[in-house]
Amino acid sequence: GSENWRKGDWQGYQGQDFEAIINFNDNTKISGFTASFLQDTRSWILMPQKVEFYVSEDGAHFLLAATVDNTLAAEDNTVQIKEFAQKLPQTVTAKFMKIKAYALSCLAAYCVTLNVFATDPTVPANPVVAKDSAVIAAPKTEQSQNFIEKININTANAEQLAAALNGVGQKKAEAIVQFREQNGPFKSVEELGQVKGIGEATLAKNKSIIVIE
Repeated sequence: GSENWRKGDWQGYQGQDFEAIINFNDNTKISGFTASFLQDTRSWILMPQKVEFYVSEDGAHFLLAATVDNTLAAEDNTVQIKEFAQKLPQTVTAKFMKIKAYALSCLAAYCVTLNVFATDPTVPANPVVAKDSAVIAAPKTEQSQNFIEKININTANAEQLAAALNGVGQKKAEAIVQFREQNGPFKSVEELGQVKGIGEATLAKNKSIIVIE
């Protein structure tokens, strides 16, 4: 994704660590890792405090292969993308890989995309994400929302609403905030459907992650 995270090319995680497992389907030679994260402090999107990379032969027992600490201050207001990269001293062979990024604080809602440096040309262009792991570098979809923390439509600002809600861009998010300011807090999730531009389909896609308390 680009620095404009509102386009929906990033996957965000709020108030929780990010963890994903990739299945290469066969033993693969790996020489290093890199994971790209985005920071926009003014929108409460921060870098993780550190990122760990693991390898495994069976998908059940993982060995820590590399750890990369964050060097970007949370107070840096520049919207930017940073790579957490680590080349290995020697090539390792693994069938599975796991990445874990640790949330910086209660404000950390960070976005991630992932690349693997592999010396084996048979590595698939789109590695398979193992069952029950987080979606990597995927646009917001109804399925990927299983990994997003619930969002309070009575307290979230327009940027947070646009980032979390499927099918809701910046203009619709601003309309939600405006409706809330004019009519008071939402009394039910269904009331969100009264906002111009929020139809039944959009409401249905997001109902499971919306809270009003």
